[in-house]
Amino acid sequence: MSAMKFVCILLAAGQSVRMGRTKQLLPWGAKTILEATIQHYLAAGLDHPYVVIGSDAERLRVLLKTAPVHLVFNPHFPEGMGASLRVGVQAAPRDWDALVIGLGDQPTLSEATIQAVLDAYRGDPRPIAVPTYQGRRGHPVVIGRRFAAELQGLSGDIGCRKLLAAHPDDVCEVAVDDPGVICDIDTPEEYAEALARLPKT
Repeated sequence: MSAMKFVCILLAAGQSVRMGRTKQLLPWGAKTILEATIQHYLAAGLDHPYVVIGSDAERLRVLLKTAPVHLVFNPHFPEGMGASLRVGVQAAPRDWDALVIGLGDQPTLSEATIQAVLDAYRGDPRPIAVPTYQGRRGHPVVIGRRFAAELQGLSGDIGCRKLLAAHPDDVCEVAVDDPGVICDIDTPEEYAEALARLPKT
């Protein structure tokens, strides 16, 4: 049996309204938040993720010009996450078995967690896998091909949650000991708190 083909889509098109500046470009150790997040997915074996950009696109293009990623511009980025997800799905190759959908502002997410969600998807007959931390669902979400049409029909600021809510019996929850699955960085206070937990080198 041939190996399952996973394609990774990282959503990084947001306007960072609550942060007041482009959070993807904020420093995170020797990298930026977006670069650190991408690195976790690459380390988990998800080669050349599709990174959907929108707000501050030119600076993000410069940042990632040598990175092993596919950049996808979402002209509808003010509409929100659903529009970015739709654009990412449309840009992906047509031969994927499952999409791995992540957020571009989760630099504390671990490679082991990503692997755990992928392993759970491979081993469970249900076509959606989602990590949970202390009962809360997070990212990355793995979604099988049977939902391609629904994903391409998304609009506005509604992402995976709507699809998961519509298909509760198809969702495999993967409990992980990693707060990074629910820790996105939206405000200056959340950024400061996350930086304070970053190991000093």
